[in-house]
Amino acid sequence: MLSDQIQEYIDIFNEEKNIPVNAYEPRTVVLNLDRDGIEEFLAKYANTLNVQKTEENVHAIALIMYVYRAGIIETKNTMEVMTRQSGFVNTPLWSTGRAIDEMLNKDITDGDEEEESDEAISVSNLIEWIVNPAGNVEIWDGILGKMILPMVKELGKNVPPGKNPNYTVIVPPVSDQLSFPDWQKLFSNIKTNYAKVRIVDYRELLNIGKNERVYFCISQTDGEREYLIISAYEVIRGRKACVGSIAFDVTNNEQYDMENVHEVKFEINNSRKDVGRKEKGLIEIKSDWDYVPMKCPLISGFKSFLGSVSPTFLNEMYAVTGKYWQKDGAAALYNGFVGTEALRVSEICSRLLKEKNLNKISLGDMVYVADLLDKDRAFGTVLIRQNRDKTLGTLSDLGKEIDFSRMAEIPANYANFTWKVKSKVQSFAPYFDLDKKQHTLKQIIESTIDHYSHCSTAQVAEDIMYLYNDNEPNAYFTAKVFMILSAMDTLLIDSKDEIIDSITNVDSVDFVAVDEKEKAAIRRQTLPVKKASKPKTTIFKSDQKTKTRRAISIEKAQFSTRTYNCLRRAGIKTLGELVNKSPVQLLKIRNLGQRGVDEILSKLRTYGIGGY
Repeated sequence: MLSDQIQEYIDIFNEEKNIPVNAYEPRTVVLNLDRDGIEEFLAKYANTLNVQKTEENVHAIALIMYVYRAGIIETKNTMEVMTRQSGFVNTPLWSTGRAIDEMLNKDITDGDEEEESDEAISVSNLIEWIVNPAGNVEIWDGILGKMILPMVKELGKNVPPGKNPNYTVIVPPVSDQLSFPDWQKLFSNIKTNYAKVRIVDYRELLNIGKNERVYFCISQTDGEREYLIISAYEVIRGRKACVGSIAFDVTNNEQYDMENVHEVKFEINNSRKDVGRKEKGLIEIKSDWDYVPMKCPLISGFKSFLGSVSPTFLNEMYAVTGKYWQKDGAAALYNGFVGTEALRVSEICSRLLKEKNLNKISLGDMVYVADLLDKDRAFGTVLIRQNRDKTLGTLSDLGKEIDFSRMAEIPANYANFTWKVKSKVQSFAPYFDLDKKQHTLKQIIESTIDHYSHCSTAQVAEDIMYLYNDNEPNAYFTAKVFMILSAMDTLLIDSKDEIIDSITNVDSVDFVAVDEKEKAAIRRQTLPVKKASKPKTTIFKSDQKTKTRRAISIEKAQFSTRTYNCLRRAGIKTLGELVNKSPVQLLKIRNLGQRGVDEILSKLRTYGIGGY
């Protein structure tokens, strides 16, 4: 496709995503999905990948380009592209696409080798399905495995003896109708004693300037069908972020929203024999709560979902968009809304299951609802939402002695359980002197809980993560911490019930600009938004007085866990106490940092009471 034609589609992309065109300096990167185009792309970008080399590990990168895939492996001095014969020249390892054609029930070419034109047809077959699976999603995990695993296995063959591979798998955009799987389960048949794995999107290939927006365009044609997939990337709060992806079916003048994978990290460890997770020696959890049987299906990417969101994901707010639902189960969620109200994930799940106490709803059910809301076009997020761009972390070695196999059945409000120590007579390590090198995990947990009154699971997880690697904990790590706390005989649950009965009307709150302007090319059915008779509560009224806003507690302001804890430790209780502090004064708050200062100033601006 010619550059001026690509620019026309970029203009449509900007309009669809409501992206301001003058805010950043634009740059376009084009990947043509044919042999010449891929070779040209690899020659330019393979050596730009930044990896931290170590003595023990070898970095191996699997670049997935739908049917095509390339292996890039660390050599003595640089990153090199490997061939089918495992040499090191700029020729990628190709896939014929036949296995995927069979899964898609497409005709395949006879003979031992495909012609290049037939190879292009295989690519079109996959892209045609992957941008619009039309409900045929049950084959997704199998297709993804065919796209990724052969390349990872081939890379593993080139890792020198005595070294461990660090795999980075770069995954292209896929339809937002498709949910990414449980990655650890997908990689379960990779044979290696030990390996680290990162799953990332195409931003990994790009060096993006601070004031730059990069449009990554994947162009493909087989002579009859033509596709252009555009993703835009920017630097937001110091990190590369995707601001949207759209696939254009150029031939049929249609377009489809696409999704990029959230970064996921995990380990493959076959060196210790703990398969099954119910061996003798695992600590049995005995605490004052019960496992909750799931009423909804367990999503295939349960752990991956929790690994990509913060523990506050159940506070994410949604409203109906009026679009036709596409996924099984979405209709039941849609019927739970009344008019223009916006509901948190927890409220929607509560209505679906007809249970007001979150302690009696399973985490697996909450994840099922959150995943549906995130993926289905019938729902849209409102601006009152968690920050998904922040770095979330986990500690893979934490709790090796605990059985986590029933994590999906723990109470959905696990992060808000509060804890206390059994004996106040016992002395604990001084809280402000805690150090991961000097204190055990048990000592850190007991000291943290003793330090706070009404110490929540999320607070314990945040403090542990801060001591170990200075990230914020993801929901999966926090759930692990909850199960570890439950197994400790020196702790008691302080509170566990959480009742849902709130309804929020947000007529005055703008929706995130996602698919607000339907193009005729989309050709999708729409549904009318139901009208509410009597909205129960209204927030953010235009006539709210500044005094009232200043009195809002830091708990109700919904700061991130880290920022909230820093403010609470500093004795700050309301937004009003923050208004008169300069950024320099805020930086003096222990452990807050520039990221926390930016979050506070942004929050004050949101409430219209300051923020410099």
